[in-house]
Amino acid sequence: MSSFGLTQDQKNAVYSHSSSVLVSAAAGSGKTRVLTERLMAYVTDNENPKDISSFLIITYTRAAAAELRSRILDELSRRSAEEPENRRLRRQVTLCYRAQIGTIHSFCTQILREYCHKVGLTPDFRVGDEDKCSELREKALEKALDLAYEHVIEDGDFAALVESIGAGRDDSRLSSAVLELHGKMLSHPYPEKWVDIQLASLDTSKLHDANDTGWGRELTENARRTALYWAERLESEWSSLCANETENAPIISAYGESLGETMDALRVFIHALDLGWDRAANALPIPFLRLKPLKKYDFEERKASLISARESCKDACKSLCAVFDSPSDKLLSELAITAPAMRALLRLTLETDRLYAAEKRRLNLLDFSDLEHFAVKLLCDPETNEATGAARDISRRYTEIMVDEYQDVNAVQDLLFRCVSQGENNIFMVGDVKQSIYRFRLADPSIFIKKYHEFKEFVSTGENVPQKILLQSNFRSDRNILAACNHVFRNTMSESLGEISYDEDAALMPPDDSPLPRGKTELAILAVPQAEDGEERPDKTYLEAKMVARQIRQLVENSEMILDKGTERPVRYGDIAILLRSPNVAGMAFRRALSEEKVPVFAEQGGGFFTSPEIQIVRSLLSVIDNPHRDIPLASILSSPVFGFTADELSEVRAADRASGFYAALTKAADTSDKCKAFIETLSELRAISDDIGVYELLCLIYGRLELPAVFAASSGSSGSGNLMLLLEYAAKFEENGYRGLFGFLKQLTRMEERGEEPVVTTSGAGNAVAIMSIHKSKGLEFPVVFLANTSRQFNKMDLRSPVLIHPELGLGCKRTDTERGIEYPTLARRAIASRLNSEMLSEEVRVLYVAMTRAKERLYISCASKDPEALIVKLSENLSSPVNPEILKSLPSMAHWLVTAALIENDGLITIRTETPDSAEETIWGETEIPIPETKVPDTAALHELRSVFYWRYPFESAVGLPSKLTATSLPQDDGDDDGEKVAKERTHYFSLPDFAGDEHPLSGSERGTATHIVMQFIDFSKTKTLSDIEGEVARIKLLGQLTERQAKAVDRASILGFFASDTGARIKAADMVHREKRFSLLCPAGMFFPKGGNESVLLQGVVDCCIEEAGCLTIIDYKTDFVTQETLSDLTEHYRKQLLAYAYAMSRILGNPVSSCLLCFLRAGLVSEIKPL
Repeated sequence: MSSFGLTQDQKNAVYSHSSSVLVSAAAGSGKTRVLTERLMAYVTDNENPKDISSFLIITYTRAAAAELRSRILDELSRRSAEEPENRRLRRQVTLCYRAQIGTIHSFCTQILREYCHKVGLTPDFRVGDEDKCSELREKALEKALDLAYEHVIEDGDFAALVESIGAGRDDSRLSSAVLELHGKMLSHPYPEKWVDIQLASLDTSKLHDANDTGWGRELTENARRTALYWAERLESEWSSLCANETENAPIISAYGESLGETMDALRVFIHALDLGWDRAANALPIPFLRLKPLKKYDFEERKASLISARESCKDACKSLCAVFDSPSDKLLSELAITAPAMRALLRLTLETDRLYAAEKRRLNLLDFSDLEHFAVKLLCDPETNEATGAARDISRRYTEIMVDEYQDVNAVQDLLFRCVSQGENNIFMVGDVKQSIYRFRLADPSIFIKKYHEFKEFVSTGENVPQKILLQSNFRSDRNILAACNHVFRNTMSESLGEISYDEDAALMPPDDSPLPRGKTELAILAVPQAEDGEERPDKTYLEAKMVARQIRQLVENSEMILDKGTERPVRYGDIAILLRSPNVAGMAFRRALSEEKVPVFAEQGGGFFTSPEIQIVRSLLSVIDNPHRDIPLASILSSPVFGFTADELSEVRAADRASGFYAALTKAADTSDKCKAFIETLSELRAISDDIGVYELLCLIYGRLELPAVFAASSGSSGSGNLMLLLEYAAKFEENGYRGLFGFLKQLTRMEERGEEPVVTTSGAGNAVAIMSIHKSKGLEFPVVFLANTSRQFNKMDLRSPVLIHPELGLGCKRTDTERGIEYPTLARRAIASRLNSEMLSEEVRVLYVAMTRAKERLYISCASKDPEALIVKLSENLSSPVNPEILKSLPSMAHWLVTAALIENDGLITIRTETPDSAEETIWGETEIPIPETKVPDTAALHELRSVFYWRYPFESAVGLPSKLTATSLPQDDGDDDGEKVAKERTHYFSLPDFAGDEHPLSGSERGTATHIVMQFIDFSKTKTLSDIEGEVARIKLLGQLTERQAKAVDRASILGFFASDTGARIKAADMVHREKRFSLLCPAGMFFPKGGNESVLLQGVVDCCIEEAGCLTIIDYKTDFVTQETLSDLTEHYRKQLLAYAYAMSRILGNPVSSCLLCFLRAGLVSEIKPL
């Protein structure tokens, strides 16, 4: 952003304090600075200053909240340093840590704990982990299905549902429909009311025309737009010819009758749409009389456009006929036939929700949707939708409500904001509907759009009516990039496609002081060659990736210059990003291509986690540890690189006992085979110990015992070891949620795989590397050079194939199943909903494209692949207009088609189109290459020199040899003498001893007493810590749960625990927004954090944080110690534990996404607390 201050529009947004404000902030327009400056304006107002704690600031993610808090704190600190005598500013710095800056869910959590008695909650409710809640929801669904099947004979509606969706197979399609409906139902403030509306809409018994339904009206309006467009298009083409009547007389004479018939019929059809469904259906089909031939005259160029338009119109009219292919009585009859199944689906979903809610109540658990809906119950009157007394009390606390990313709110959140902002009288909303790309998370951009149209255009800062302010100045991108973006979206984005018009108010504008234009936008179309007979079909994604990789390498090698803070310098790999719509699909090809071009790459590798060799093998091993009689997993791990059995050796095992299972045969083969015997012994050890330890510890033991990270790092690279670490994290998460047992863990992994919930692995961490990421991940980021690739990937319309389509406004639509003929066909409702969903999906795609293109600062390279680029360009040229009609754009299959269409419209050279073909090196990828064998030669001096260099070679990463690959927080070096980690590596050598089974009643050691105390602190109920008898009761309860032995329970120091909860720190824990207890972590960290000679290496840091609390978006680490300590030794012990606590702070800030403000060492026996400030 310019260093010369705020623009006038930004000043308007900062200083308009008299009313509610909606800020439409285009990409790169500095909205975060505006938020920060607006807050500063309130805080530093000379006449009526406000405390920063009197604002409620809502962001979309916790990471965004942390960043915003950091920016505000930096600005306050800067101003405080400039005015050291200003005590008020110093106070604001302190208050900033307590300021309410967080997500909507953190706000809901806070008010629900405060007003829990009004909504039937207890203050100690927990917010459930997504995995935990998903499992509970699925169990509730299973129970609801079981109950429904018990009464299937008398419940005809449910029988119809099973017949319609289950269709004689398993319940997977039915379960998916219920879960999808449940999620969409909860996006409404009052889900039960929404269900009642849908149930009422299913009754069509009193209707006579299809247009009496919302579905019929939807399809009618779609048909009207289509017919109007083609009528006007044909009339325009015809008028152009008639304008030169003398010259074009032969064409007019030959084509006039046919075109006249078609245009008249389209007008009749448009009029009939106002008279009802059946009248419109009777006006079809639209006639296209055979064109008379033109003889002895060549009018190819003049008639080409007309003929092209006529043919496209004919295709569109065929689609209209398909929509109006049935009369109203038949369509309404089909709706009546499918209504019982839809009623059953709605009721089954309500029953699932009831059972799910009951189980959450039993566990004192809330999910994110509960937080919102209980808040609605607290803040909103269900009859009037107006604020309750509690809402008015809460709203009086706040000078203003500030909400970022308002384009991504849903109806529930919008209602909550309205109720706590005094009826939208003191709310400041910032967003950009052109960047609303989270509909899959049930974001509703229409809410922002409605306010955008309703709010008055900005007049003055003192105006006391809701106003909208437009921020159009883009401080990120070069003028040429902005002009290219404006050109593309003026011709593609509209209210019909994008849900907002890209007019002058939406256009991106360069600031007045921006540098002279130097950027460029290129669109490269790769011609993908066709495979010859017998040849493998070329991989067009990989070929495109090779083209992109080669261009990136050339950019860097040719020292292409870019501006960096006003100074020119050569571009680096770290300046470049490759953006993909779906990295899970195309990412692998681009990583491979970049690696082959020797280009460093940084990518988040999503997809393939469960199918990766290392995860399959570890799952097989866990499965065999759980039950060794599972033949397939057993054979899998035996043949893996871990145990290395060959096919012949497995055959010998099978031959040892063909009558029994494979494990029995393996046991018998162990009598004569040392290899089999060693495996049996290893497996027996692991099975024996698995009964006594958790899954997390078991995996740690397996990884260390079998050296799995090293094995798979060698074969799969960083992604192999990264996948193993992710599995370890999931095991920790599994146990944090209160689960135990190997079988349960394996079942959860299976459930995750079935739901398609795959974690993401970072494949490289080099700073100077090309980043590959999804367009969604790139939102909010910027890069000097952007490659928007794989744009020819077709839009994903899989959701439109679901057995039941669901829309918040149009309800439910399914297919009509004709069991006698064994066919399915769409009902009126399904057709209408599919049309609306398709339109909304395409609107989101054009917004995704906007996000992608606006990431680039100086260079924007767009690439796609086509079998025939020339034919593609010719075809898209047939329907050019400016802007391009949305009906044309909606018929195109990919972003590439939109981009090429826009680029073909005159743009003063802003977008350069070029076509490329794979060069000879790439053509050999799918062909066969003959490699000549060189003749043998006598060694020469050059060869001797090469040998000498080999013999004297030194390992380039020798300094990293001594580094430990894994590090626990408690083993971090406490002195500065261990520069390279060798001391820690040696200290980490473990010697396992047999457990003490003797059972002698010897006193517990100090560390054992500490362990017992930590167990109590992990499971104690905070609400029962007021008296010594409370603590005694809790210890007894925890012992009954099986978490403490009798000896451990006796050793617990009750008085020290009581004293702790009576302290300020104990009170903070009880009042915290969120408390994390025994938080396990396992993450890769730069070795340089702990060892000066760590360089760019990484180490795996593991540990368990005793307690971490969240307070207004900031974290505090609390570590319990049972060491003996005095005031004299307190500082020495604090220094001893410093690195351990700093490691905890680093891990928690990474995992939870919030800054750590403080680390507290709590010495329970002495009642002393020592604070360590994070770096």
